[in-house]
Amino acid sequence: MKNKEGYTGIDVFRVIAALFVVAIHTSPLLSVNETADFVLTRAICRVAVPFFFMISGFALFQERPADGKQVRRFVLNTLKLYVISIIIYIPLNWYTGLFRERPLAAVLLKDVIFDGTVYHLWYFPAAIIGAAIVYLLYRKAGFKATFAITILLYVIGLLGDSYYGFAVQSDILRTVLDYGFNAFDYTRNGIFFTPLFLLLGGMVGGKIGMMKQAEVMKQPGAAESHFVRDLVGFLVFFALMIAEALVLHRFGVQRHDSMYVMLAPCMYFLFLLLTHFKGNRLPHLRGLSMIVYIIHPMVIAAVLPAARLTGLTSILVDNSPVHYIAVCAGSVVFALVWMRLWQAIRSRK
Repeated sequence: MKNKEGYTGIDVFRVIAALFVVAIHTSPLLSVNETADFVLTRAICRVAVPFFFMISGFALFQERPADGKQVRRFVLNTLKLYVISIIIYIPLNWYTGLFRERPLAAVLLKDVIFDGTVYHLWYFPAAIIGAAIVYLLYRKAGFKATFAITILLYVIGLLGDSYYGFAVQSDILRTVLDYGFNAFDYTRNGIFFTPLFLLLGGMVGGKIGMMKQAEVMKQPGAAESHFVRDLVGFLVFFALMIAEALVLHRFGVQRHDSMYVMLAPCMYFLFLLLTHFKGNRLPHLRGLSMIVYIIHPMVIAAVLPAARLTGLTSILVDNSPVHYIAVCAGSVVFALVWMRLWQAIRSRK
């Protein structure tokens, strides 16, 4: 049986985005050139997590208002993955001393709700909180108000992230931000970061509906003109985002480097661009990308002792491109083996 037609571009980019996340956590070009590594990991690869959020928004918020059953199903499925991930990383948390922090209850509460018990797991609570915010706003206030509020939340997040150095020039903003940082470590979380990208994913879904209508009406060259527009839009905002990142880095104002003004329009056009590439659905890539995302810190933690045991520290750790390749390879192999085992278990049942 042939797979049904789907958005092949989105499915393929899932894996690319997962490898981008690995790059953020391994700095592939650090031993080559620090500026090049900054551009790669703190600008280019920052499209990865917003892309994953937009996939969720693309599925959840095309309809107005969003389907409550779909949102609840998404929240429950995400929560299951989060709980499983927390359990997987308990040994690593124990080794790194998380459970020796004091006051432990407050630290764990903050980590579970906002920051993630391991640095990359913040994605899961952020997806849950963001989906709840967008859904409730959508139901109560409508699309325009929801869009305006998510932009406002994102702007607030910018002040605590890449624009922090400018924001703290104001005593009022410094006080407000410091108060917020008592509850969470970063403003790139489910309140300030996620809602906008979930909504942008839904907007892309609505835009595609308009494109399909144009094709039905047989408007000549409609698909080609949309592709060119989306490609140009992406390239322009992508370049502007890199320039923005470099300027902010040069001025040394970034508290963190996950949020940029140009990231939102860049992601909108990138996602639109990916929807032009259609073909058979590739569901196995969805599982592969998620497993790589979840497991790669464990692989990072395993590479160091493996390098020491084999005497290959200078190659597998100190050489950043090789280190990145080793972590990617280990993560992908683990994902493929796990998927094969899971498929065998399910077939037996």
